Amino acid sequence: MFLGIALLFIAQAAGPSGVVISEVAWMGTQSSHNEEWIELRNNTASSINLADWTLRAADGSPAVKLTRNDIVSDFYLLKRGKNYTGALENNGEILELYDNLGNLIDKVDASSGWPAGNNTTKQTMEKNNSGWQTSQNPGGTPMAENVFKKEKVEKYSPVQAAIFSEPLQRIRDRQSPKSLYTFLIAAALAVFSGGMILFLKNKLNMI
Repeated sequence: MFLGIALLFIAQAAGPSGVVISEVAWMGTQSSHNEEWIELRNNTASSINLADWTLRAADGSPAVKLTRNDIVSDFYLLKRGKNYTGALENNGEILELYDNLGNLIDKVDASSGWPAGNNTTKQTMEKNNSGWQTSQNPGGTPMAENVFKKEKVEKYSPVQAAIFSEPLQRIRDRQSPKSLYTFLIAAALAVFSGGMILFLKNKLNMI
């Protein structure tokens, strides 16, 4: 019996570590600024019992006590007016997620302002691998995977990467393609001229 109790305690303490606050629509939606929601994500392979968990803001509003038994899928959406009362402040909040034992599971410190999201376009604040990002589209991705933005990667030839990568970038930022080609031709002529000078010098030394 004691072994069973111990295993149950371990399961309750270890399982919740996979639950995170994954997206926040602190600005509402295009339909209404009152349609706020907070998305939780279960990163584990098993359902996690959310009964008696709480999600609250440091200033006391909003505050929600979770009552459903499980996260049936990977996501759990908390909606203003349905799952909680009060509103998310547009200038930022500190959100804290606690399990049924009172352990702090996840925290969003936006006390100095939300790090992402757009109140004008109604793009949400999404968690990515390194922090937070503004969703690509208005309304974000509730109950679905967050879409990570891919940064454009410049590719150069080995010669460009070794010699001209930074000068090329600076020139491309402020010059036309014609100026870029002129720079490359001048650089090639300079290299060729230097090689010819060294060649002729060596020849003269041999005489």
